[in-house]
This record gives sequence, structure tokens and C-alpha cells, in this order.
Amino acid sequence: MISGLNEEQTKAVLEFAELKVVEMLISIKVSMMKYQNELNERLLRFYVRHPDYQSRLRNHVAAALLSVDVRAYVTGMLVQMLEHFQKNLDALCLPSNVNDDPVNYALFKSSVSDELAGQRSTMKGKITAKLDVSIKQGQDIYLLTKNLLVYDIKPRPLHFAKFAFLRAAAMDFNKLLPEQRKSSGSFWEFIDSKLVQVRESIREFPKGPERDLREAEFFATVLKNDKQLHNKVKAGALTQQTIKDSDGHEWQRTMEATVGRFVVEDDELVE
Repeated sequence: MISGLNEEQTKAVLEFAELKVVEMLISIKVSMMKYQNELNERLLRFYVRHPDYQSRLRNHVAAALLSVDVRAYVTGMLVQMLEHFQKNLDALCLPSNVNDDPVNYALFKSSVSDELAGQRSTMKGKITAKLDVSIKQGQDIYLLTKNLLVYDIKPRPLHFAKFAFLRAAAMDFNKLLPEQRKSSGSFWEFIDSKLVQVRESIREFPKGPERDLREAEFFATVLKNDKQLHNKVKAGALTQQTIKDSDGHEWQRTMEATVGRFVVEDDELVE
């Protein structure tokens, strides 16, 4: 037995010594590639648990879910988020082999899926937990927005209308009878169906400025109603401050633009 090696390893070395030079080179190359694959997998397992990756992923997912342009919170979100990250691995500082290795991709997909589910759950908790408080105390939309925006995501003027819509939809969801909830799905599936209804209500108008105007009018009305219902506790001027569309973190702007282009089932197909 060769010193430092066990019986199985010694046997492998002796068998290797009997190979021809070309066979040796091929064997060495294969071993190196296997080692590289194992190393990449170990590195990715380490990286997806690293605070830097988790922070980047957390911020990007939050910017997507909290975007004023998000078109669905569940339907197609995971698949299209993965597609975006696959094309922009540098945003999360991921190695290129994530897309090539099934094991690495599974790890990556799992981390994105878990982050989406976790943040949706947190958002739901804040929206529904604050419902009773906001109704009884009249917490205005600016305070609700401040509570929902996390990870230094900056508020835009349209955030207030979007979150007023979420609050109104959550109130509708809470009014559903048990048998109605069975058909309406989960909380976020119900929210998605409400967004579909909004799009259907303005579909009669041609795409472009006119339809955009009708959508803006709808959300403006929702915000107006919210302010009338929740107006006892008002935020100060600092809390009401917003940023321009061109301002804010780059990752916030990128994800806002990205989710605004996500496809939903009720999109009109171009023949």
C-alpha cells in the first residue's frame, strides 16, 4: 500500500500507472473537470448563505414586490424573476455556471423562491395587521407606506395610490365568507385577481396615453377614498416626501422597470 493512501486509492494509482500516455491525459482532464464542478457547487452553496448575496437578493426582490408597476404578486413572478437574474447574474454577483449546472441552478432557484415567499408573507402581515389599527386610529396612507417600504427603498408619488389599492383589496379579502375564499385563492392570488379586474376595466380604451390616463384616474380615486377613510393620524412633511423616477438606488430603478415588463395571463397578444 502506498504511504498516505488507503487500499482503494492505492489500487486506483496502480491502475492509472498502467494506462497509456493519452489515456492518462484524458483521465487527468476528467478528474480536473469533476473537481472543478464539485468546487463550484461547494462555492455556490457557501455563497447563497453569504450575507452579501442575501442582502443583494433581498433588496432586488423587495424592489420588485414594492414597485408601483408590479403587475402580479404571484402569477408568473418567480419564473420571470429567475429569467431576469439569469440574464443579470452580476447584479447578485453570481458565477456564470449557475445557468449551466442543474444542481447550482436548483440552489439558486430555491433561494429566490424562498425570498419571494418570505417577503410576500411579511408584506401581507403588515397590510392585514395594520388594517384594524389604521381603521380605528385613522393611520393615513403615508404612514402605511413608510411601514411597508423596507431596505431603504424610496417612496415615489405613485406608491401611495398603489398601497391604498392594496389596503382596499385587503379589506375586501377580509370580508369574504369561508366558501368565497376557497374560490378566490390565497391572499396574494386575490390581490392579483383585483389587478386583473383593473386592467379589464380599462381594456376598452386603446393602448397608450388614453388607457394610461384611465388607469391613473382609477388609482387616484382609490387614493382619494383611502384618505377620506383613514385621516385621523396624519404623517408629517418628512414622511410625505417622495423621489423622482430618475432618483433612488440603481437596483430599485432596475427592478421597477423589470417588473413593469413582466407578462401576465390577461395580456393582449399581438397576432
